[in-house]
Amino acid sequence: MSEQDAWFYCDGVFGEGEVFELPLTESTHLARSRRLRVGALVTIFDGFGNTALAEVRELESRPVRAVLRVRQRTMLPPPTRQIHLVSALPKGDRQSVLIDMVTQLGVTDFTPLRCERSVAGQGQRSVERWQRLMLEACKQSRRAWLPRLHAETSLTEVVEDKGLGGYTRLVADPSGVSINELDSAQLEKTNLSLVVGPEGGFSDTETVILRNSNVVPVRLGDGILRIETAAVALVTLVGAM
Repeated sequence: MSEQDAWFYCDGVFGEGEVFELPLTESTHLARSRRLRVGALVTIFDGFGNTALAEVRELESRPVRAVLRVRQRTMLPPPTRQIHLVSALPKGDRQSVLIDMVTQLGVTDFTPLRCERSVAGQGQRSVERWQRLMLEACKQSRRAWLPRLHAETSLTEVVEDKGLGGYTRLVADPSGVSINELDSAQLEKTNLSLVVGPEGGFSDTETVILRNSNVVPVRLGDGILRIETAAVALVTLVGAM
């Protein structure tokens, strides 16, 4: 892996030739985790498509400080297809696994889903933690656009969301159709809304809501998957198509 394959986040947008200092957390990552030196070429990004090739000009260890100079700036276009994951939340660290992996796989939007049988919900510090996880996942997978986080919502609000009117909607369901039975050409052309329910399954009321909507049930395998496994499997399958 070359030095410029190392990505670092900075919320500023810098022009070519401009000199700037990385945030402390990113400077620490550059100096201590990646052990880069003065003269190294790295990539910086702001999460909104702006990336730049930058050279490390100054590096101090105590306190940690990294000063970079922009060599070449590039604006990368947003993803051509939106993949909006609406998922119930698993407990504890499994939330981190879910957020990390679906970000690497290219999810553009994430909405936590509140269900009658949910075992976890969006906490007071969840957004800050999820944003940090998404940022690290984007650095790992070289994605220039951070996913958008949306407020926790109910299944009724999801199926009635007019903003998702043009999306193809799929829900993970053990009794649904196989992913291979779907029109792959159609999936390639449309934005996608992917719904994953709680491990206890949707309630009778929620099942009726789904049946009366235009959400297509999709079977992911023979077994009953954990939330994060189902989310990753569904995103992977539609991405591969």
